[in-house]
Amino acid sequence: MSSSNSFEQGQGAEIGKVLGPSKYIQIKQEMIDQFAKATHDLDPMHIDPDWCKENSPYGTTISFGFLTMSLLTAFAHDLLRYDREE
Repeated sequence: MSSSNSFEQGQGAEIGKVLGPSKYIQIKQEMIDQFAKATHDLDPMHIDPDWCKENSPYGTTISFGFLTMSLLTAFAHDLLRYDREE
């Protein structure tokens, strides 16, 4: 199996090139809740809308920073559009 992408073919020719926006991913509360369970991080700022209405400066839940960071792989795959031969 071989794989190729523009970085391998161009020996870094893509460095500094604007690749464009990736597809939009909407982070819904269900995704945040699943991430909280998977990481054992049950901070109410992320998973409890009622708590947030009373205690958060945002008035609603917010995403985990690590959840947002973990989506970078999906964004990269979307932008680089890997060509795979199997």
